[in-house]
Amino acid sequence: MASRFAAEYQHFVPHALSFVIRTRFDLFYDTYFDLVPITAYFESGNRGEYLGFGQEAVESQSDYYMMTSYGAYARHLAGAYERGMYVLARSNGWGIGFSLCGFHESCSREIKGPSLDLSPDCRTKGLPYDNECCPANEPCMMTFVRGKKYFGKSFIQRTNHTLKVSPSSIHDTGMDLTKDLTLYCPVNIQGKPCGKSGTKLRYHHCSMETFKLNSKRNSGKGKSLWPSGC
Repeated sequence: MASRFAAEYQHFVPHALSFVIRTRFDLFYDTYFDLVPITAYFESGNRGEYLGFGQEAVESQSDYYMMTSYGAYARHLAGAYERGMYVLARSNGWGIGFSLCGFHESCSREIKGPSLDLSPDCRTKGLPYDNECCPANEPCMMTFVRGKKYFGKSFIQRTNHTLKVSPSSIHDTGMDLTKDLTLYCPVNIQGKPCGKSGTKLRYHHCSMETFKLNSKRNSGKGKSLWPSGC
């Protein structure tokens, strides 16, 4: 990874909880983020070590703009490639993971199911997140959520690949990434289609309501806000 070489050159070691944005050179960001709540959730929240922020909806896809922790990126994307788990790596890299495909063998016409790189026994379980399906430090399917406030068309302002933006407003506080999140789900449980998808995903539902990651009902490793099958 380029970050490893950059860190070595700058004489520091990347922390697993460091915030990572993978994006394109021609995108404009008109806000900044408060990283304290989300890094705390990466460390102690349910699925924090598997969590990513995707953008699979009508506006664009996660190859434009994806956020996660350094530890998750190194383990579930780069680590998957290093171990030859190419289907898993590609699915996580597209912002699909478990949340938009589940245990199906095919997510879309372009992307196979990430569980194909895991043990066949995992597909009989409700979720992949246990020591048998996702051993410690091994690559696994990621969970993706979406925040509409910071995953919208305002970040993608391009005309013939030339960026055209107006001066952005000044924000008094950074945006809290743990708030106002939509949950992706590979099954339609109290959900709705997320919108048109460029990859024509077959299992593509969003929660009807929004959630907060560090709310009391899902704080800590032992509790979850995700419905069954999500």
